[in-house]
Amino acid sequence: MQRCFHRALTSFERQRKLAATTGQTLKGAVVDRFKWALAEDVFILHAENHGYLTPLAVFVEHHERFFTYFDTGVVCHPTDQNVVVFWDMTGPWYGKRRDRRLIPGPA
Repeated sequence: MQRCFHRALTSFERQRKLAATTGQTLKGAVVDRFKWALAEDVFILHAENHGYLTPLAVFVEHHERFFTYFDTGVVCHPTDQNVVVFWDMTGPWYGKRRDRRLIPGPA
């Protein structure tokens, strides 16, 4: 998870440009565009070595509360390369991460 957090933040400019061109809501991006199921778990990473695993539905419903406490964070699906980034209490911005699974198991 630490690598995912670091890579997402270092590619921040590319993600910012992608977000500016999408104009989508958070739920529209993750459910309609990324095809993440609301019942699936996602990782919410807010600092190196610190994060949470929660169902996507919980995050979508309460994302403002997550980032009231943590001003910066990356939301990743365990197998999909798309990420959602919140930076200094702004966002969501959408980008990509490296192509590798975040949890062990079949693809």
